[in-house]
Amino acid sequence: MINYLKKSGIEDIIVVTGYKYQLFYKLQKKLNFQQIIFKYYQGANSAETLKFVAKHITKGTFILKGYSQILAQKILHTTPSWGYITNENQKLLDIDTNAIEGYGDGYLF
Repeated sequence: MINYLKKSGIEDIIVVTGYKYQLFYKLQKKLNFQQIIFKYYQGANSAETLKFVAKHITKGTFILKGYSQILAQKILHTTPSWGYITNENQKLLDIDTNAIEGYGDGYLF
């Protein structure tokens, strides 16, 4: 995936790791990307991981997870969901764990 991103002209690549993060050290040196270690991965979900790296997420950021891309989707129901709190530039500021409107986790496979 990193090689394909670089071939497409994307150079600023961050890989967020948790479990077995040490396995990425050699790849980091070989492929030249930034690694951020999320040590609280156990029992966490993708929204918590995004919140952990929120200062690195700006408008135009692609977020990839495995072979799927995480996208924000409109919350269309009144069941509380994990929602994104953003500023006027769409920068992620926080996660609302009880959002009933706005945008939250969604996946494109």
